[in-house]
Amino acid sequence: MAPSLASLWPVVAFAALSVPADAQYGVTQLVAPSAVSPDGDSDWPSLSFDGRWVAFASKAKDLLGPNGDTNGKADVFLFDRASGSLVRISLGFGGGELSVASFRPSISDDGRFVAYDSLAPDVVTNDTNNSQDIFVFDRLTGLTTRASVSSSGGQANNLSQLAELSADGGVVVFESAANNLDTGDTNQTLDVFWRDLVTGTTRLVSRGQSGQSADDCSGADAKDGPSVSGDGRWVAFQSTATDLVANDTNKVSGLSCWWGDPGVDVFVWDSSNGVCVRASESAAGAQSQGASYHPSLSGDGRYLVFTSGAANLVVGDTNGVPDVLVRDRDADGNGVFDEPGGISMQLASLSSAGTQGNKGAGLTAFGWPGPRISRSGDRVAFHSHSSDLDPLDTNQSADVYLRDLAQQTLELVSVDLSGATSGVSRAPALSGDGSVVAFVSGSDNLIVNDGNGFVDAFVRRSVDPPVAYCTAKVNSLGCTPLVTSVGFASATWAGAFDLTCSSVLNGKQGMLVYSIGGDTQLPFSGGYLCISLPLKRTSLSSTRGGTGGLDCSGVLTLDFNAFVQSGANPALVDGVGVWVQFWSRDGGDPFGSSLSAALAFTLAPP
Repeated sequence: MAPSLASLWPVVAFAALSVPADAQYGVTQLVAPSAVSPDGDSDWPSLSFDGRWVAFASKAKDLLGPNGDTNGKADVFLFDRASGSLVRISLGFGGGELSVASFRPSISDDGRFVAYDSLAPDVVTNDTNNSQDIFVFDRLTGLTTRASVSSSGGQANNLSQLAELSADGGVVVFESAANNLDTGDTNQTLDVFWRDLVTGTTRLVSRGQSGQSADDCSGADAKDGPSVSGDGRWVAFQSTATDLVANDTNKVSGLSCWWGDPGVDVFVWDSSNGVCVRASESAAGAQSQGASYHPSLSGDGRYLVFTSGAANLVVGDTNGVPDVLVRDRDADGNGVFDEPGGISMQLASLSSAGTQGNKGAGLTAFGWPGPRISRSGDRVAFHSHSSDLDPLDTNQSADVYLRDLAQQTLELVSVDLSGATSGVSRAPALSGDGSVVAFVSGSDNLIVNDGNGFVDAFVRRSVDPPVAYCTAKVNSLGCTPLVTSVGFASATWAGAFDLTCSSVLNGKQGMLVYSIGGDTQLPFSGGYLCISLPLKRTSLSSTRGGTGGLDCSGVLTLDFNAFVQSGANPALVDGVGVWVQFWSRDGGDPFGSSLSAALAFTLAPP
């Protein structure tokens, strides 16, 4: 006779078997406190390295509860996905509401610092320039400082916008039309600046080869700004200037600051020596034959992603529309970036099969942010209007995608509850390893009960789905118990992960049995024990079901996330694999019990 369930508890665990990999699935979360349906548009999300903190701008008035936000303007908020809490960070120096808008935040890796633009004159004291400025908020101290100032602390005499922070929040880059932030700025047009918030030094990035002001605009004219590497050393930006590097002759118009010119190029500046190189060139050094813009740098500055309408930067680019490109600035791996013969370029806006999109990718019409690369440099998020990058894309609208450069796969991120596309989605942001993607969408079915009619901010984490395995035991009425799951398994996410066993006998007792030791297939009570020893069990509960007699209408359900977060087993933490199986009583069975098949999954942070 097979051993009883109780007798198995103290036995030493068998060796664990690996959980097979499967297609990606994930959970999509609205960036808002629980039970709040934002009553205004949200935009421009930015993620901390671990994906916990989300900074974003919103016109919604109800994010802080009734009468919590009454200025009627866009504000910048910070959302903690772990706790579900939200705070507004764009406030006056006295803690009051601002009378004008704040927008376009950028967050540091640890979620402590957030940079943003604001037209408000009362974020800090002595702001008398009547211009849009860059501010940096410190979550730990609650203090806000102005970053768009000169090295001597003088305020800018024109607008500043589109900031991005380094990993530790110690460096901020931005664009500005001011001409008094650096004594070398004499061109009376838009430029890119680098500021060390620790030393208080502000430097002009967009300089000509001889150190003079560039001969035309650098920046993005309110669409997408410069990008800084994680260590603050490298700055990537777009420019219509022709004197930042030698032999820049691809500009064709005589217009100033025209971003449609084929001569718009992407450059990378090195703060350690002030040297600037052009990045929007082919691996052979040929100038681009179309505009390139909206750069994003990896953490170490090695990888650069940008959008380009040029067809000559990558061999085989034949779709005739703008694409998202990735440049490896150190393809030979010797640690020297952009040395001759040491770079490579590849298309990122490709399907998993390697086909090119039939419409543009990474475009920033209407001020949409461009593509983003993870700090790790191996994942790229972008939006695309193409309808042929994924078979589930049927909406003929912009969608958000995630490209895994190592695996050469493409994932459709902005999916509805059925896994298909819906309304326009855009403005992607990435966590450090690219496993979490933030974006905004006007879709009303990415989550349940989203009927507000506004553009919302969302976060999606993709993980391996639960894997069903083993064989269920047929019960005394001939029914086979079925195990399913709904939700996302996590030790820290506030949402549910419901495990359900259906087609069990009604009115009986049952429970979930689990292990963190792996899977097995041990003959047991006329069926199979599918999880390795030692076993852990949850409390007994009723299968409920119909009351008209014995049948298979019984159901067992457990929110495993709630169970984990109750502290029942301290070993259940994010990153741990879990194997589960349901057991229930069956008086008509020779062994008196019923066993389901099993599921394997890994707990993961949201």
